[in-house]
Amino acid sequence: MSDKSEKSIWRRWWFWTALVIILIIIAGKSNKNSPDGQQAQPSSQSAPQVPATAPADEKTPLAQTDVQQGEAVAKVGDNVSVGNFAYRVNRIAFKKTVGNEFTSETADGIFLLVDLSILNTSDETRTLDNSMFTLTNLSGLEYEASSNASIALEMSGSKTLFLKQCQPNIRTSGLLIFEVPSPAERYILKVSGGFWSGKTADILLN
Repeated sequence: MSDKSEKSIWRRWWFWTALVIILIIIAGKSNKNSPDGQQAQPSSQSAPQVPATAPADEKTPLAQTDVQQGEAVAKVGDNVSVGNFAYRVNRIAFKKTVGNEFTSETADGIFLLVDLSILNTSDETRTLDNSMFTLTNLSGLEYEASSNASIALEMSGSKTLFLKQCQPNIRTSGLLIFEVPSPAERYILKVSGGFWSGKTADILLN
């Protein structure tokens, strides 16, 4: 074969090779674009839908029923939920003197002792205070918890609720003590839902 024939064959081979490469490039570009010039959207099979992100779980509050003042009057042994607490009066007693031979307090009238159980239904520690509890008679006269009698009870080994810390979802109990005129009267204990809650409930004691 002559040199001239070999050069002619190589030219034709390079021509057809270049033509095939150009056609491949053109075909690739046409696949990337839709007929109207916009980029083709991937099919639903190649790009599965991503579900919307679910909202973050909120802390579920503990179940409780708020009892507004005057809405219901509970009795000894009833469970009463109000604000951040659930209350139950277990029993009551009347005593002229509380304490022991070393520390005692004697009432001018008579002491009313309230054995009270409390459940903190909130999600944080709460501190009790005597100001959360008020005693009234049926005439509407109010009596505050006796600080001196509470101290005498504590010093003699009895458990009171004065400045008691209540942990979440843990039941505690202790004594409230009020000085009242007579055991013959009927009294109502007003319990609070906690500081700044603005909610109260009434428990008829006797």
